[in-house]
Amino acid sequence: MDAVELCASVSGRKRHTGRWLTVVSFSVIVSGLAGGVAYTAGHTGSELGFAVLTLLGLMTVYLAFLFTSFANDLWLFCHRRELRHLLPILFVIFAYILFGVGTGTFTWQSFGTIGAFVTLPTLFAVTWQRDSTPQWFDWLAVACIWLPFDLGLLKNVWLWPQGNGAYILNTAVAVSLAIYLFSSVRRIADIGFRLRWKRSDFKTTAIIFGLFCIIAIPFGVASDFISFNVKPDVVKGLLAPIGIFLFIAYPEELLFRGLLQNFLTKKFGSEKIALVVAAVFFGATHLNNGLQPDWRYFVLATIAGFFYGAAYIKTKNLFVPAVIHALVDSVWIQFLMKTPS
Repeated sequence: MDAVELCASVSGRKRHTGRWLTVVSFSVIVSGLAGGVAYTAGHTGSELGFAVLTLLGLMTVYLAFLFTSFANDLWLFCHRRELRHLLPILFVIFAYILFGVGTGTFTWQSFGTIGAFVTLPTLFAVTWQRDSTPQWFDWLAVACIWLPFDLGLLKNVWLWPQGNGAYILNTAVAVSLAIYLFSSVRRIADIGFRLRWKRSDFKTTAIIFGLFCIIAIPFGVASDFISFNVKPDVVKGLLAPIGIFLFIAYPEELLFRGLLQNFLTKKFGSEKIALVVAAVFFGATHLNNGLQPDWRYFVLATIAGFFYGAAYIKTKNLFVPAVIHALVDSVWIQFLMKTPS
């Protein structure tokens, strides 16, 4: 190795170490904030410690996929020995055992549920891993991850405190599993799951967010779906976008743009067809978000999906549509959400 190669190698290791320090630091912050919220709600004792420790482990893996070369590192580690593909399953199962035993909520039903959730799509991906173009079994794997999560079949896995922590824990598991299966195992191209930000992305974000607001706000006001209603909690308003980005915006963009729109583009050979189909499907999944289906929610979510998809096409990076998605949801919740009558 000559001097240039040595310097490049050392520089690469420093960047890699720095990214992992960022991942761990951010995981500690997110887990600490979640623990603080639980503590102020009256949840204390060793149960809180085990719950925060479990979240810290799952969030570290989640963020490692987003900020480091962890997905590729897993591929290098696993691709020559297929049994190693089972290690992520064991990690999730261990996380549940730690949580369940530590909080006194362990049940064999929950153990079986989380075990099946991570095992079934993994078997689909590992069995046909040699063809890196999307196939019918990839759609099955996506369904095996998305449907149990969206239909609430996993809400009774993490039962402390009273199931309130289930959503963020399930989100961390589902996102990590999806990236691992379709990047580390299947090697599907163009998912764009790594968080990278270019200077031009500021302009893209501002333009697309502005165009969406120009269309969505007048429609929302005219259809009586939204109204100007500023929330007084400033602290929550500042912190909420981080939670929205990590646990709503990015997971949904990974599913609907990084996987669904990506797969459809490769299937039909047309970004426009894929954009429209993914946007309509995105809108349809919001029909069950209220007490009853609401056509206004469907229309607004479909329009939003179109703009998020356009940002994904332009940047080939989930970071930009996820940021726009988080901005849309944050503005809606903080300034435009109607108070239930």
